[in-house]
Amino acid sequence: MPQIRSVEELIQIIRQHPEWREALLSALLPQDLLLLPQEFRAFRAEMRERMEAYEKRIEAHERRMEAIEEQIARQRAEFEQQMQQMRLEFQQQLQQLRLEFQQQMQAMRAEFTARFEQIELEMHQMRTEFTARFEQIELEMHQTRTEFTARFERVEQDIETLKKDMKEVKDDLASVKGIVLEIDWERRAKSFFGRLLRHVRVYAPGEFYDREIEKRVALESSKRDQLLELDYVIQGVRRSDGKEIVLAVEVSWGVGVKDISRARERAAILRECGYLAVPVAIGRAATPKARTLAGREGVVLITDSKVQGEELLKQA
Repeated sequence: MPQIRSVEELIQIIRQHPEWREALLSALLPQDLLLLPQEFRAFRAEMRERMEAYEKRIEAHERRMEAIEEQIARQRAEFEQQMQQMRLEFQQQLQQLRLEFQQQMQAMRAEFTARFEQIELEMHQMRTEFTARFEQIELEMHQTRTEFTARFERVEQDIETLKKDMKEVKDDLASVKGIVLEIDWERRAKSFFGRLLRHVRVYAPGEFYDREIEKRVALESSKRDQLLELDYVIQGVRRSDGKEIVLAVEVSWGVGVKDISRARERAAILRECGYLAVPVAIGRAATPKARTLAGREGVVLITDSKVQGEELLKQA
């Protein structure tokens, strides 16, 4: 038997004698490892069988999948066919509905057009009637306005006439009141002025001029007319100093500025004739302006037996 000096020589010898391999392995390896190749071969055989069975199951599964796919394809084709049929039916129904809708719309349009034309005709008739009625109302209003204007003008004329009548009545009443007041003062003059004058004489309008002035002095016509229009002339001897004075009296129910001015102007004319003359205005009442003017112009104002400017009678 050859002598082995290295592992390489051992490997070379085993290669030359393969029958020694199993004996060497039995000597070198434990029993478990020696059995491992057999077990591996058995495992590989078992695995091969399992793989073959698995492959068969996969093939069966694939065949079932192919059958399912074929069934799905058939069902899809049937479904698509049904959908196509339903689509066609839906399109037909939609077309039918569209046609019916168009027909209904045309009918409604025709009905609406007819109704609109009817309404337009009624509106035209109403407009015509309204226009005629409005023109009638406008004519009636114009006639009413004309009648009202005429009536209003007549009323205005009546009012103006009434105003004139009222003014005439007021003037007449004032004149009557003035006459009554003049008569009253003609009666009361001596007793009223008697406390200031002696030998009181009351001259009616124009009487003093006729008796005294005309034979005494020649006056121009305007001044003569002024004296003739005096309501009263009262003559007497003043008790305070024994001087003879003449009162130029204007009597009015309501004493105004004009009455004060007339009394002052006519007293001035009497002074021109040489008389000691005092202007006097007598009435039931006097305006504030008349009172102010009387105080400023030196006119005696007697209202309701109250004397303003009595000192003028005492020391003129």
